[in-house]
Amino acid sequence: MNVTIQQIFEQSRLASEYGAAINVAPNALGVLLRLGVDPAEAGAVDFKWFTEYSKTGDYVKVNDFAARSGIWQHRSLLAHRVDLHAQLKTAATSVSGAGTPVKLVTSARVVDVGIHDASITLEDGSSVKGDMVIGADGVHSKTRAKLTKNVPFPSGKSAFRFTLKKSDVLAHPKAAEIVQREGEMVFWFDVSRRIVMYPTRHNEILNFVCLHPDSGDSAEGDQTWIKPGSRQELLKTFEGFDERALAMLAMADESTLKVWKLMDMEPIEQWSENRFCLLGDAAHPFLPHQGQGGAQAIEDGVCLGVLLPLGTEPHEIPDRLRLYQRCRQERANTVQEATRQSGADISDEKTDKGAKVLQFFYYNWGHDEYDHSSQKLRDWLYKEKSQVQWQMPLSFGPFPGPRQDVHGRLRKANQASFITRSVKFKTSRTILQNLLPTPAYKFEAPDTFATASYVHTKFEGLDWLGGQGYSSVSLHLHGVQYKKKDGTIDNGDYLVVTWADIADSITKGREEIGLPKLFAEIDTQKTTSTWTMQASSRKSSFLTLELHDLEERPASDAPANDANLAYKYIPALGNPGVSDVEYPVLVPASESTRVTKFQKAANCSIKLDAQDEKKLPTLHHVITRLAELPVYEILEGTFVEGIGVQDMSSAYRIE
Repeated sequence: MNVTIQQIFEQSRLASEYGAAINVAPNALGVLLRLGVDPAEAGAVDFKWFTEYSKTGDYVKVNDFAARSGIWQHRSLLAHRVDLHAQLKTAATSVSGAGTPVKLVTSARVVDVGIHDASITLEDGSSVKGDMVIGADGVHSKTRAKLTKNVPFPSGKSAFRFTLKKSDVLAHPKAAEIVQREGEMVFWFDVSRRIVMYPTRHNEILNFVCLHPDSGDSAEGDQTWIKPGSRQELLKTFEGFDERALAMLAMADESTLKVWKLMDMEPIEQWSENRFCLLGDAAHPFLPHQGQGGAQAIEDGVCLGVLLPLGTEPHEIPDRLRLYQRCRQERANTVQEATRQSGADISDEKTDKGAKVLQFFYYNWGHDEYDHSSQKLRDWLYKEKSQVQWQMPLSFGPFPGPRQDVHGRLRKANQASFITRSVKFKTSRTILQNLLPTPAYKFEAPDTFATASYVHTKFEGLDWLGGQGYSSVSLHLHGVQYKKKDGTIDNGDYLVVTWADIADSITKGREEIGLPKLFAEIDTQKTTSTWTMQASSRKSSFLTLELHDLEERPASDAPANDANLAYKYIPALGNPGVSDVEYPVLVPASESTRVTKFQKAANCSIKLDAQDEKKLPTLHHVITRLAELPVYEILEGTFVEGIGVQDMSSAYRIE
């Protein structure tokens, strides 16, 4: 069962709506567009100008927002609240798009919430259960009480709100000059009173917000925060303001004029518990001074959508809701406080308020909650999955590899196939000893002879490579032991060098395990009686192996795999000769392979060609050392074919 938002319970009938304008800043528009909601299609207006006047109408300054808009990915729009609400409702209930259409239940007043069983109880006594409950019931939230004792309190300010038709204002001789430019927000300010006017809905409607000190005449305990307004009281409140502004206030229709008591609330510590959370003004009530209340609620909703994608299981909800709070709480509280300060009374003291406002815009508008929450979810999932493998570049998260997929799920290569051809030879132990990285590595026998093998393997059907494969060739020193600091011994073949013909194998082997892997082009050819392998770098051959006249032998006669010893070393940046990482590694012998075919060669050969530094600029020093090895005797050449590839997941640091 997966989590889906199935029902929204709305206490009103939604039969008719009255609404003022709403700012859709770039941070809100960006996430709305991701949801397929473009307020401009419903008539939202581009915010182009912000003009300030003193109380009496003296010009102060104008900010050209259109000229600055190029620094933001998305525009800033002035939408009508009713229009945006209708678009969101359509998007939520539409049968098109991913997910299940939401059922909107109206005239449904919620009287209780069960935070542990994700249930709600309605006023008629009925109850509904789901995967989770989101309390998005506004500033006077009833569900908030499930998480905190904090309640909203009057901020000391109220606001008259109303709208006018722009055509009516253009017809007014005193007011017409103030509304000539499209997309212009106009601001008149006094110490404690402000008039804000801006257009919306195709530039045909003018929205007014007239902020002033609360009269304080409400009875104690009065919870009424939206009341009918009086035009006479409106004009009295803003007596002495610019006559052009007063001319427009005098045009307010008392049937739609409202007075909003502006409520504030201290930040709450807890946004969620179990399978219940708060959203929007229920979690963080906003004052209107920066027009961010709606935007932050939209960000909350988008965050929840990101953290609870299709496929989320119900048992995951409590952890995801705690993550939701970590994603959103600091930002919402920061924007809330900045909004609170921007609405404070203007003082005569010189401050850097202008710089602070600019920094607020950068912080606020330069944010995309979808991108932010997506990364937070990735980081959280990575930490939850301890098996994920990190490697550079870190920007893209954990990498898949031979031992685990990108989600940390373990892989098994027991159905992959391999063909291994090797040439074992007798050589000088005293020279081989010089190839061992530290004195802790020694040959088991004191003989001055030792044995080594060049081993070529072709892998096929590797799940981690999408069913494809690659080739490698390695030099193994047999009969080596590592003596630990406590005196105990680990035995195995020491892996001097490995060449592989794909970068993925090299980076995985070097970074995850510590194998000495390098790149080479590896080509094989087969005739009736001869198999040849040639390893090259930049088309210059440096190693050739040949096996002649292969003879069939019982699969059970194939030699057993030995453990491999290696030494992991990562150099320190800016400090030549010093390591960041340095330690011995042991890869236990594989027990997962099954030999299906075994052959032995009648004759074998090894040829090394160090070329010169121009032809082998990165390998000349390697091949020169290997060419020093005398081949006293070819001991055997073998061909082994089988199923099951060692993934080296059992490799470990010795000490």
